[in-house]
Amino acid sequence: MEALRRCNGCKQDLPLSNFSKNKNSSNGYNWTCKACIKTYQLSIKDKLKAYQHEYQKVYREENKEKLNARVSQWAKDNPEKHRAHVAKANAKRKDKIKIYMKEYRLRKKLLKQLNAQQPTS
Repeated sequence: MEALRRCNGCKQDLPLSNFSKNKNSSNGYNWTCKACIKTYQLSIKDKLKAYQHEYQKVYREENKEKLNARVSQWAKDNPEKHRAHVAKANAKRKDKIKIYMKEYRLRKKLLKQLNAQQPTS
């Protein structure tokens, strides 16, 4: 028969196989069962994601020059990988670029027509 341990989350006596290992615990297992840990992690997932997003945003804002220098250095050190990365990014945006250029040419044509129609003084 497997030994039991009381979970601090759900307050149930469960077999040790339901607990993760933990060196810091007296018997070598976590105080909370795997199911309670999973429930907790899912409950804070969105909060954690929002916190990380905000933290990264602030970090990027404060360290813009440092990050740009690192990216530039990487591009110089790895020209083949950089070219491949740029080509892949451009391929993803190909349709957007095509649409933008079509609209740009149309706007340019319309402006030319409007300027031609206006009387010169």
